[in-house]
Amino acid sequence: HLLEYIDNELDKVEDGAPNRNATVGDKPMKALDYLHIDGGAIKSIGDNDEIGGYAVLFGTEDTHDIERDYYTKSTDFWLDHFGWPRPITYHHGLDAGTRNNPVIGHWTKAAVDDTGVWMTGQLDRAHAYYKAIKELAARGYLKLSSDSAPQWVQRERQASGVNYVKRWPLVTASTTVTPMEPRRLP
Repeated sequence: HLLEYIDNELDKVEDGAPNRNATVGDKPMKALDYLHIDGGAIKSIGDNDEIGGYAVLFGTEDTHDIERDYYTKSTDFWLDHFGWPRPITYHHGLDAGTRNNPVIGHWTKAAVDDTGVWMTGQLDRAHAYYKAIKELAARGYLKLSSDSAPQWVQRERQASGVNYVKRWPLVTASTTVTPMEPRRLP
């Protein structure tokens, strides 16, 4: 089953686009049905299954994500409000293969720098898809995508039609092979 899972995930990457047939219940899913933006490829930090990466990339009105949102160093990410650790999930818990067990590890810290929000965490070696996740990361296919809660998000519409995200409580960051951030597509 592990090789089949990896093959399916690689097929998604090779298609180069998010699953356009995803559903929530019996209704077609829209990108805004699950709030997230993407950072960069996951990096292995050490031999103890630590991973790290940008869960959020900062942008401008000209460098926004597919949802026409952009984030800056001034965005309030609520990094001090939820405590640590926070869950690492696979594909926001929306992937059929991992939906029943989406937590694949835990984030232990986050830091804001001039590029974005860098998160560091550790994968769960006991997870059923641990080896598949490690293989996708080793091949450079896994990206990070942040999760927030819609009731806490604040956007400010700009004259250009894009949104500056003033507040984005960073609940967690998910690993995914289908990022929404165009700067992270293959």
